[in-house]
Amino acid sequence: MIEARRRQALRLLDEGYTLGEVGRLTGSAASSVMRWRDARARGGDQALQVRPAPGRPPALSHAQRQRIIRRLMQGAM
Repeated sequence: MIEARRRQALRLLDEGYTLGEVGRLTGSAASSVMRWRDARARGGDQALQVRPAPGRPPALSHAQRQRIIRRLMQGAM
């Protein structure tokens, strides 16, 4: 889980490891560890939560997607 890795990285930082060491131990870039550290300083533990990426809105409505799924489930004609 992403949040668990962030919390582990910050725990290691608190124990005195350097940014580079923490990055190697957690499989993360040192710049990411630094960003997580700064986010925690600004917003506490809630700042470490994973937020969904926004992205392009779907082109089809829910009803249209369901209709396509039903037709696909019917098989080839």
